[in-house]
Amino acid sequence: MTRDALWRRVIGRLRPARGRADAGFTLIELMVSIGLMAIISTAFIAATNSVYHGIHKEQGIVDANDGNHRAFTVLDKQVRYASGINTPALASDGDFYVEYLWTQTSPTTVDVATCSQWRLDPVNDVLQWRSWTSGTTPTTRPVFVTVDTGVTNDPVANPPFVLTPLVQVSPPAGVAPVILQFQEMQVTLVGKRDLGNVTNTSTLTALNSSSSAALATPVCQEVSRAS
Repeated sequence: MTRDALWRRVIGRLRPARGRADAGFTLIELMVSIGLMAIISTAFIAATNSVYHGIHKEQGIVDANDGNHRAFTVLDKQVRYASGINTPALASDGDFYVEYLWTQTSPTTVDVATCSQWRLDPVNDVLQWRSWTSGTTPTTRPVFVTVDTGVTNDPVANPPFVLTPLVQVSPPAGVAPVILQFQEMQVTLVGKRDLGNVTNTSTLTALNSSSSAALATPVCQEVSRAS
């Protein structure tokens, strides 16, 4: 064997075999790997966002329901003892108002004729109320207390307070129609918290009221609206 042939045999043994594991990636293999990683990452991010969206939506619905039900509880406690409810309406300040006269009862004190005024502030999406003793003009205007937030009613298209129409029972011929007793106010609250939206409606009955759905003479005029 010549020297050159021996040298080529030695060099051949030192060269790595083609196709061995440490031969590295080709450019095509690298691009395919990057593409697969991009697809997997996109799918993972989409799944994570979906779970995040679902959690926030459900929590928003729970929070909105809690706020609405809290407002309904206060309203029901007051309106059921009401003797008169004013016609709800939009005021000059853009807020939606309603007032009613009710008797605040207590086991330890004399019952007090109380005026309560509620308003929906559509700019800040808050539902608030304030009260004063009927027949007296407060020296300082009562401060509104926020009961619910995220209340997104359109005060024109979907007002929060509506007096229900009078219901008449069709009598036999020759008998005057009978008007069902008590004022009733329908309360509709559209709540939005985070990603959740809910609409809750309840009809509240003023058990101490007369049979008129709209009072001829409004009550609780000591504190005006839009002030």
